[in-house]
Amino acid sequence: MNAKPEQSMASHDADGPLLVFVEPTSYVIALVERLRADERAPISVIYLTRKMSQDWDNQSPDPVLDGNPIRRLFDLVRFLSRHRARVLHLAGWGHPLLMCALIVGRLLGKRVFVESDTHQNSRKGLVVRVLKKLMYPLIFRLPTCFLPAGTQQAAYLRSFGVPSRRIRVAGMTVDVAGIRHAVGQINRSETRAARGWQFDDFVVTYVGRLEPIKGIADLLAAFDRLKTAEPRTRLQIVGDGSLMARLQTDISADDRIQLRGRLSSNALWAGYAAADCIVVPSHWEPWGLVVNEAMAAGIPVVAASSLGCSADLIDHKRTALAFKTGDIDALTCAIAWIARHPQEAQCLVASAGHLMDRWSLEDESDAIRSAWANA
Repeated sequence: MNAKPEQSMASHDADGPLLVFVEPTSYVIALVERLRADERAPISVIYLTRKMSQDWDNQSPDPVLDGNPIRRLFDLVRFLSRHRARVLHLAGWGHPLLMCALIVGRLLGKRVFVESDTHQNSRKGLVVRVLKKLMYPLIFRLPTCFLPAGTQQAAYLRSFGVPSRRIRVAGMTVDVAGIRHAVGQINRSETRAARGWQFDDFVVTYVGRLEPIKGIADLLAAFDRLKTAEPRTRLQIVGDGSLMARLQTDISADDRIQLRGRLSSNALWAGYAAADCIVVPSHWEPWGLVVNEAMAAGIPVVAASSLGCSADLIDHKRTALAFKTGDIDALTCAIAWIARHPQEAQCLVASAGHLMDRWSLEDESDAIRSAWANA
């Protein structure tokens, strides 16, 4: 059963910052733990739902709104009005309850900080783009400060008139140290052998939701071409989603493809450790935390150009290989390059590892705390 806000009100009725997130993803829980490790000011957290993008089984001690939309709206407003926090931190503005929290927080005189992983999306229709051009400059006056994930997200905010003085790049990332430790404990050879892979097999891996926008069809098409040119190539697909049943049927006759389903914790890190490269073929991605995870795990990355993290993390042939989104020929060539140039691929890994040293969860936490203090 989800914890009700009123059940946890006593423990959250404090002066420290109040954080409102949509759902308890692994990334969010890791960030919350890191923020709580800093004792300058205790934080309180509330989640709007247990699951939205997928059914998260992560355990969090913080309250989760429950019930129908009206009940959750009522509980959220009551929670905000009773909480003494002067700082209100929101995980974006796209969810209706986040927009409500933004407005209510300003009416209550709180300083509102808003995260953003949104960058320019040309896939949106003309009507949507026109409405945003009209409404966003007004809405974006409300937050005290924006905390965009990276360079492209900051540029998106500035395109709607948000001045640079109200923008502090947070540097969206994952628990780099934790991933490195977890992957370092895994015996790669034993893990690969348990999956039926030989020492000289080249294992291409996808990690993410199984949805059309994620570019799964492009990856399968590229793999089909690679099977002839690179006969030792194998494909590991990690995740779940609306395409699961179709994929199970389509790949059932190909023993070189393994559909692993959704993995978490050590099973997920074992999937990374067994891989020779991680492919992120998404047609559009607000950020792409899989890139952070793969770089932290020490696995070469092949990434589509449309990822929100591209400007910050993807330096072609230095930290990763980039290809034009939707270009199956380019995707095929990029994967083949990794397979045929193992030494150069390890140079990518080394450069990406150095980048992750400066893109840690501690860095993101410090950026957020600094924004709270200096606004």
